[in-house]
Formats: sequence, C-alpha cells, structure tokens
Amino acid sequence: MMTPKLNEDIMAMVVAAASRETIRNMMQANRFFYHEGPKILLRDGVSIESDKDIVKFVRFMLAEDASRSRYLVHLSLCFGEGGPGPEYVSILTGYLNYASFNFLRSLHIEECETVLRNHPTLIPTLKGLSAVQDLVINECGIRSCEIVRDMGARLVTVTLSYDVDPEVDAAPIACVHPLIILKGSSATLKRLEVDFMGRPLPPSLYPPPFPEVNALSIGWHRFPEIAPWAHAFPNLGSVDFDTTYDDTTCEPVHLDPHRRANQADQSRYGSWTTLDSVNGTVADIYVKGLTCRVARLHLYMKEETYGMLGDVFGDTHPSCVDLSVSRAGVLDGDAGIPAVLKRAGAANITIFKLDILWVDADKEADVPMGLELLIASLKLLPIKVLELTFSCYNVPERRGGAQFGLPSTLPPCKVERYFEVVSLDALAQKFLSDVSTLQVVTLGLRGHRTRRRSETVEVRREELEVVSSSDEE
Repeated sequence: MMTPKLNEDIMAMVVAAASRETIRNMMQANRFFYHEGPKILLRDGVSIESDKDIVKFVRFMLAEDASRSRYLVHLSLCFGEGGPGPEYVSILTGYLNYASFNFLRSLHIEECETVLRNHPTLIPTLKGLSAVQDLVINECGIRSCEIVRDMGARLVTVTLSYDVDPEVDAAPIACVHPLIILKGSSATLKRLEVDFMGRPLPPSLYPPPFPEVNALSIGWHRFPEIAPWAHAFPNLGSVDFDTTYDDTTCEPVHLDPHRRANQADQSRYGSWTTLDSVNGTVADIYVKGLTCRVARLHLYMKEETYGMLGDVFGDTHPSCVDLSVSRAGVLDGDAGIPAVLKRAGAANITIFKLDILWVDADKEADVPMGLELLIASLKLLPIKVLELTFSCYNVPERRGGAQFGLPSTLPPCKVERYFEVVSLDALAQKFLSDVSTLQVVTLGLRGHRTRRRSETVEVRREELEVVSSSDEE
C-alpha cells in the first residue's frame, strides 16, 4: 500500500506550526521540509553569542547555495567580553561579505565598540548591510559611529547607547553626535533612542530637519540641551526623558540654571509648538524648560518639590496627566497636589491619573481632609476622568531589602486605619457627585496590611453603576 502524498500547501502549514526542534528533525525527512524549514527558523532572527555560534550559523546559511540569506530578517551579535576569536571573525566577515542580505531589516550589536576595537575588519562588513532599517548599538563609540554614518539612508528606528569612554569625549563632536552621524537617514528615520551622550552640539552644526521622526528617548545625560533636538525633529510626537539631570539632588537651586539655559535656547533657536506625549520624572521635565503645549504628561515624583510640578504644568498646559507621587505632603492644601491643581497650568486637565505611594512621613496624615481638598481643586477643572490609586506598601514604615513585600510589625498608622474601613464604592461615588464634570471615576487600593488584597472600583456617571474587582495577593 502506497503512503498518500501530501500536497505542498498542507506540508507548508505543518512546518509553519511546528516547534523549532521539530522543524530541525523534519528538515531531514524530505527535500520540501529541508527547503521550507529555514524560512520558519530564520523568521524570528538569529542571535550569535560565541565562536561556536558563528560556525553553526555560517554552515547553516551556506546550504542551498547560500540562498537562505534572503530569509534572514534580524541579526543579533551579542558576544561576550572581548568578542570572538580572530579566526572566527574571518569566517563571519567572509560569509557576510559573500552573501546578499537584501531583506535583513534589523541589526543588534552588544559591546559594539569593544568588538570593533579588537576586530576592525568587521567595520566595512557591517557598513555593507545597507538594507538594515532598525539598528541597536550598545556601547557605541567612534568606530560604531562610523558604521552608523556610512550604513546607508534607510534607517527607521535607531538605539544608540554610548560608550562612557575618553575616546568619545575627545572625538570631534561631528564624528559622534547622533544628529550628525544620522544625517544620511534624515528622510527615513522615525524613532531615536540615545543614552549617555551629553555633549553639546554647537548651533553651527545643527542638521537639516528629520521630518519623519515622531518618537525620541533621551536617557542618562546630565543636562542635555533641548534646542538641537527641537530643531532637528520639528514633527516630534512623543519624547521620553530618563535621568537627564544630576540625580544627586533635585533642588531647584541646582536645576534652575540649566532650565533657564534651555528656555533661552528654545527662544533663540526654536522649539516645538505641541507634543503629544512627554514621559519622565518631574526633575527631567522641569530642567528642560519646555515652551510648548503637551497633550499627555506621564510623570514620576519622589524628591522634587510640588512647586517644580506646578512649573511643569505651567510650561506644558497638559490635558491628560498620569502622575505617580512618592513624597510627603501629597494631599496638603497649601503645597501638595490640591495646591498644584489650582495653578493656571492645570486649567486644561480633563484626565487625571494619580498614584499616591504613601510614605512613612505621611503615615499620620488626615486622609479625609486631604481628599476634600483634592475634590475642591478638581471642581475648578474641566475634568472628565479621574483615576486615583492609593499604595500602602510603605506605611507605617518603608519596607525594603529583605523586608520588601512583608508586612510591618508596627501598630497601624492613621492612613492604614482610614483605608482599612473605607468603602471604595462610596468614595468613588462621592467624587462623582461632588465634581459635576466627572464622567468616570476609578479608585484603587494596593498593599494594605489588613485588607490583604488589591482592589479596584469604577463608577460611570451615565450608567449609574459600580463595576468592582479584587485580586487576592
């Protein structure tokens, strides 16, 4: 009896649904699987981490007359310290120079500068991968910048984490600054993430605009200038800042000189008119001195002053605010959130999300009074959506280290006693009844010692119903 022959459409469906290990076995069964299997195996890309990986990769890719390179979409080079051995670099460069990679869209290189310093023959090879659109370089130095500059004019998303190295500091700024080395991709670039590059760019070197860039992330720079980025990315939509100040202090006296300099530069060289979204700590955004409206602010506040938060609102006039606060005095009527919401910069807020991480300095706070003050301030706004979360993990004391997540052994504090008995349903309805513009109120409680669960309740005005949920911890 003859074994029925499956048509190729069915066999293609079988191999597409199989595990990677099964595909490897199937490739030994017949010619069809031998040809189709690599398409699936290479679909999620290849990560090369060792000399052994290089040998296996090249041997696999050279099969079928080296035609498998057309299926490689993502390549990740994540070598350990020092990179591969010289003989293995020769094997890799020989193959990469030989094969055609017209569909290789993504390239990720870890410890790039160390690898290129030890193996400079990789530089022209990597430059030749001109089809790459998404590029990630960790430990970016002067040699890595050369690759970025010469790779071509098709880059769409780029992440450059710079090497903290004297070579980078000593190099001419035009050789290392991302806005200069990426000029070749000015027509295609859409997203850029830059870490550890804090060197200033003289206005004489400002590049022509990158019209397609809509997302920017700047991290771990001490007081970067904002004007070059505003000039280069006029159509930017969202920007993330991560520790772009001296994080040893958040006092305004130390941040104000940089804030004023950024404001002066934006006045002189131009800035954005509006931004869709800005994300960062209050200090990050405060020191930028933004001079444009921001639709959505995502903020984290720990050591900054509430006055700084009010100034950020004054700079940006947001309509949606998502704020996480871990600082004493959060519901203080004279200096806390209720006071900030009365400032002119808060007048456009329609969506307000506030996560209060209670600190031990506030453990005896009068929560009902604070909430009344918050309600009074919300009445002044055109607010429609309120999300308020109370996190009690750090009252009556902060529990970190070995105690993280464990209940305190101290007696209950005033804040805990309030949240032990409060009805989130009733509290949500109070917000809704007291603030006439509100349409949706969501309240949450986390980390309370005695309730021992996370709770969420949502009230909608038009439905006049309460939707609640709870998750046992």
